Amino acid sequence: MSTKTTELTTTELQTLLAERQAREAAIAQAEADARRVTELQHYREAATSRAHACRDRRDEAKNRLDQLAAADTIDLNELFTAFLEFKSLDAAAGALETHATRINTIDPLGRNTLGVDRSHVIGCRALYERLTWTDWLNGVVAERTRRARTRHAAELEDEAHTKIRNAGDQARAKAAAADATL
Repeated sequence: MSTKTTELTTTELQTLLAERQAREAAIAQAEADARRVTELQHYREAATSRAHACRDRRDEAKNRLDQLAAADTIDLNELFTAFLEFKSLDAAAGALETHATRINTIDPLGRNTLGVDRSHVIGCRALYERLTWTDWLNGVVAERTRRARTRHAAELEDEAHTKIRNAGDQARAKAAAADATL
């Protein structure tokens, strides 16, 4: 049995090594490019469409909460559940804002004409972070009592105007009847 050995010259070996390094560099560059594009896309989406959707969900929960608070009768358990959902969505908006601001690091906008760094606009943020259940509930009670006071004051004014108008009508009719007899 004969064995054939292949001997490579130094030049051939260097050429193969250079080709291998070029392939590895191209693979590494493709990976880096894909990561960069994906990172930019993720944070841009987080700052815009995801942020807007998050903000909209929070605002819808706030509107639902306000409707429950303004209803003629209040189911406190339902109100509390709606408050927790609203606060959770507000917290999610705050977390998304924090996450999305990374776009300013990976894709800075540069400086404005005054030399101040510009920032990407993030489409949401936590607005009610410090709002507690008791503070909000106190506000609901205050608003309901304000509305009750306003409604009752209007009823009293209507009652007074009706009485005054009726008294005037009766006095006019009485005076007209007395004048007709003369």
